[in-house]
Amino acid sequence: SYHQTEPDMKYLGKVDKSVNGDYVQPDSPGDYLTSEYKVTYVSDADIKNQNIGEWIQNLLLVLWVLGIMLFLLFVVIRYQLQKKKLLRWSRPLANVDISRIENNVANKIGLKKVPPMYQCHLVRSPLMMGVISPKMLIPQEEYSEQELELIFYHELMHIKRKDIPVKALMILVHAIYWFYPLIYLMRREMDKDMEFLCDEAVVKCINGESRVM
Repeated sequence: SYHQTEPDMKYLGKVDKSVNGDYVQPDSPGDYLTSEYKVTYVSDADIKNQNIGEWIQNLLLVLWVLGIMLFLLFVVIRYQLQKKKLLRWSRPLANVDISRIENNVANKIGLKKVPPMYQCHLVRSPLMMGVISPKMLIPQEEYSEQELELIFYHELMHIKRKDIPVKALMILVHAIYWFYPLIYLMRREMDKDMEFLCDEAVVKCINGESRVM
């Protein structure tokens, strides 16, 4: 097999294999200089190895893209099923006193819009659900006013700090690097750090109020 290029008279370390301007079969693969062209001879084994290499690269690319699609599909389906289940067994929390506490906490941390609240017996601890229109779900228990304030401080601080979009972005990064084992550990540790930083921000906010008072 031959590859012909534009004239190049640079010596390439191989002897001239042309005879009266006609190319002859080289003795071994490599670059050969003729009076008009540089001719590269590639053995059949080299072509076969190159084809195998390209096939492996294409296969890995397909597997990578397929892994991303399956990962995101799994995450979306699981999230939608969980959301549908929780909202099915939730009821809106329409209580004037509780709404007043939530609005007071939102004003203190500088949050203009508060999410709707729901009570659900399936959740064990308060949580936020949704990226674009988050909803707050709290267990179906009786809470004191102080306990409600702490719950609202923590959950609303997640919205204030943009933790929910960051988690969604991390899921996308996880999908891209699904094949990298440490990404699972990194995501878990990031979730822990977010909770710690959120609690720290709440403590600073409460302490700041105490000093003002």
